[in-house]
Amino acid sequence: MIAALLPRHDAARTAYVRLPGSAQVKLYLRTRVEEVELSEEFLIYQEKAAKAKVRRGSAARTAQQ
Repeated sequence: MIAALLPRHDAARTAYVRLPGSAQVKLYLRTRVEEVELSEEFLIYQEKAAKAKVRRGSAARTAQQ
């Protein structure tokens, strides 16, 4: 969702935890994030994510049985 709705980050910094191959942490202005969260496109992505989560949960329960 982030890549689709906020393709450009506003800043970057080194992560607090340094692991081999770890990338910079991407930072976004709060106003931009809040603006996107009010958009219809965000609501569509959010609904799709919720449905996918339910499907994954159902699949996991089926596998356990």
